Order: sequence, then C-alpha cells, then structure tokens
Amino acid sequence: RMDKYMQLFDKKGLKLYKEDCNSSSYVDNATHSIKALTASYAISNLSVKNSKPFCKKKFVKECIIAAVESFGNSLTLEEAASIPLSDKTVKSRIDDIASSLENKLKSLLASCSFFSLCLDESTDNRHVSQLSIFVRIVDFSYVEELLDFVSLHDTTGIDIFEAVKTLQKFGIDFSKCSAIVTDGAKVMTGLKNGFFSLVSHIDFFRRKLILFKHQLENDVFHFFPFCHSLASGAVFCQTAETYLYSHIIESLINQFDMRFSDFETLRQDLTLFENPLIVQIEEQSLEFQAELCDLQCDFSFKTRLEKGIEFFKILNASCYPRLRKFGLRIFSMFGSTYLCECSFSKMKFTKTEKRSSLNDASLSSIMRTTSSKISVDIPSLIESCKRPKRSN
Repeated sequence: RMDKYMQLFDKKGLKLYKEDCNSSSYVDNATHSIKALTASYAISNLSVKNSKPFCKKKFVKECIIAAVESFGNSLTLEEAASIPLSDKTVKSRIDDIASSLENKLKSLLASCSFFSLCLDESTDNRHVSQLSIFVRIVDFSYVEELLDFVSLHDTTGIDIFEAVKTLQKFGIDFSKCSAIVTDGAKVMTGLKNGFFSLVSHIDFFRRKLILFKHQLENDVFHFFPFCHSLASGAVFCQTAETYLYSHIIESLINQFDMRFSDFETLRQDLTLFENPLIVQIEEQSLEFQAELCDLQCDFSFKTRLEKGIEFFKILNASCYPRLRKFGLRIFSMFGSTYLCECSFSKMKFTKTEKRSSLNDASLSSIMRTTSSKISVDIPSLIESCKRPKRSN
C-alpha cells in the first residue's frame, strides 16, 4: 500500500512540475512580447521624429538582426552604442566592400574561359552621362556582374573608348572576349538584345524580298493582289514592264545586307550552336569538321534532347575540345538584360536631389556594391584592417 501512495505522489508531483514549467514558459513568452512591442514603439517614434518613411522599418529590422548576429546573438546597450556608423566610416566601409568585390571579379576574369562586355549609357539627375560596363563570365556556369561604372564628360564614341580603357586595372585578357554589346544608342554600334529571334525575323523577311523580286521579273503577281487584278486586262499585259521595278526590291535587299552585316558573320556559328547534329559539315569551319564527323556518327547523341549550351556541356572534353570551346564562346555572348535594367533604377535611387553631390568614386563604389550578387567576405575584410578604428 505504501508503494501505491508513493507512485500516486510521484504522479501528482510530476504534474505540478509540468504545470509550473508551462506557467514559467507563458510568463517568458509574455515578457518577450512586451519587450518586442516596446522596441516597435520606440523605433516607430524615432523614425517619425526623423521624418523617415514607413517603408524603411523592414530595413531597420534587418540592420538590428545583422548587428545582433555580429555580436554572437547577444548585444548589450554599450556594445550597440560602440558600433561605428559615422558618415565617413560608412563611406570607408563601402569602399572596402567594393574593392573586395573588384578583386573577386579580377580572379574570376583570370580563370574564366570566355567573357563578354555590355555597355549601357544613361543620364543621372545632373544630366551627366554614366556608363555602366557589365561583364558576363562563362565557364559552363556564368556570372553576370557590374564590372565598372564610369562618368562621361561627353557622350561620344571617343569618350566611351577612353572609359573602356579604364578596364586595364582588371588585367583583362581580351583574347577571351567573345563580344561587346551595347544598348543601341546613336553614339554606339553593335548587336541588339533578343539576337536569335531578331536574326530569324530578318532572315525570313529577306527571303520574302528575294521571292518578290523573282516573281516581278517573271510577271507573277501572286503576292501582289492589286497587280494581279489588273493583269486580267489585256492593256496591262501588253504595256506593263513590271520587271523594271524589281531593282527597287533589290536595293532594299542590299540595304538589309549592309545594315545587318554583323548578323551574317555570326549566322553560321549560331546554326552550329543551336544543333551541331544536323548542320552540313562541309559548310562549317575546317577546325570543327573532324569533330563534327565523329559527333554526328555517334549514335549515343541521336536521342539526346539537349540543345544549345546544355548539349555542349555533355560533350567529352578529350574527344571534342574544339566544339566545347566553341560552345562556351557563343554562350558567353548572350546575357540577360535584367542587370542593365536594374542598374538605371538603382542609379536614380542612389543619386537623388539630396545626394546629387556624390563624387564619381563614391557613386562607383555604391553601384558596384548594390548591384553585385557576389557574397561579401566580411571576416577577410576585418583581417585586412591593421587597426580597426572606432568612431561615433
């Protein structure tokens, strides 16, 4: 019977212990909620007194989280007050981060197989032309980054050429450069975005012009309904010399060939890149013909569905070295336009009327840091500082 009472006592004691723990947990949660609510009111009060917009609260929260994590998830009032955040200090930190990102880009450029450059010119709120130079670095994976941000005194081809010469600080091996593309401004020349679809459209229209010319020279009016209706009359058939008008279409064909000569030089390469299994080997460059013979005779590739760069990735480097290198070169030419489009918005947001006095070096550092997708190695930055200085 004594054992029975002891068991009952233990059960009740355990129950009371659990209830006490739950009560303590509830009190802790309530205390935590009150502290969080207090901090929310305090931050909201500070932001409105300093005329800060409501949308900045999420940014403040991210800053608090970053600071607490930096102090090992335990941040005292004294430690928070010791964080150096003066204007001069923050500028110095951003310059250090931008310099670190620049060094990483130098390393990527030195080890890549190919790269391409994209020049995008825009104007800031002080009517100063700003040239964004983007790079697409390829080695069967790719990195797209803002390589440099240069202020232009005059929007001329010579000025842009001088700006591009600043890239010498990256130690770029231009033998790896597959293309330099632009935004199509009058001061620049080059290839356009949407290259594949544009080439197909131009080729289609040019073939139609050749067909129209041939039909006019032979009095065939299938694609000319008005002339076709007139052709039913005897007078029209006897007096009309329609072949004389074919030179107008021929002139238009010549203008297309002249205007889009860049496309013609790449047409054969694009066809090979799209599907090397079906191209005419005799029409390709001599350096690829031997490998293409082996490739098209290899039945293991017949059922593969990959196209473009995905196909070149699966090629054996020892068997098809030239074709793999060719695939990388073409792949490096065509980057996304997202980075260019975002750059203009970020520049407008950064250099506002209140920050219009930003010098070129500071603006370049800010643009590089805000545009980069490369992670910042903060511990390495700290190690590079001989004596970290404290300021307000």
